[in-house]
Amino acid sequence: MTKQLRPFYGCGTRKAGGIYSVGLKHEEMEQVNLKFRDFIIDPPWLIEPSQIGLAAQGVRILPRPDGSNIYDIYDWVGEGSYPYVPDFIQEADQLEGTSRLVAKETPNLAMLTPDPGDGTGSRHFFGFPKGLVTYYDSLYEDYLHILECPTKNATHNSDEKMFCTGLLWECIGKHGKADYPIGKGRIRTVSMPRIRGVPISFTYLGALKPELMPEDWQFAFCYWQPIPRFEVVIDEATNLHELAIKVLEESGCQIPFILKEE
Repeated sequence: MTKQLRPFYGCGTRKAGGIYSVGLKHEEMEQVNLKFRDFIIDPPWLIEPSQIGLAAQGVRILPRPDGSNIYDIYDWVGEGSYPYVPDFIQEADQLEGTSRLVAKETPNLAMLTPDPGDGTGSRHFFGFPKGLVTYYDSLYEDYLHILECPTKNATHNSDEKMFCTGLLWECIGKHGKADYPIGKGRIRTVSMPRIRGVPISFTYLGALKPELMPEDWQFAFCYWQPIPRFEVVIDEATNLHELAIKVLEESGCQIPFILKEE
């Protein structure tokens, strides 16, 4: 365990004494020659959250279905902070990566294994209520190619019309401070303001959904990150972080952790 003291600007405001599953930073991705889009799940993985006991609060740690005996974190990303999938992914790319709370009471902490980015350990899967469009023909009628297919799947085209996760960049709604027209058609640059101790905002290229596209979405997992480490948020006033340290040490968790100030 090492103690590292510097501000962190991750996914939302972090809780004192909280345990956070942290994905790869930009420099770590560069070391293994990966980019944010390499972690996009394409096509989205459809699943009914109740089938794996997943709810809007908390995470589940479950064995990977392939029989490899690797356990992963399954996480429901709420629409309140991230109305659309690209909001979450683009924020992770443009800011400090992913950082998600893991409750101290979460079962199976000991089953998680660290992954430095080489695919050998546990993964953190992110599911979204608007992870897949049920009726998406209208997206192919004016395919904008804002985000090319992340897996370069040749069947994701206007002829085959197989759903591509990249299409989620072409059916966002109006949110944030404003939608600024760029060029023509539905293309917009979407402003995504956030609060992480200091005011931060960023923009990304997306598009408003076609008017004829029905508002019919399905929950799906669209993104994942390795779990190289946990971070425990220090609170010198209350020492709540000491309980988190005790939980991690006594659970036998194999994921290394560091202490950080919010």
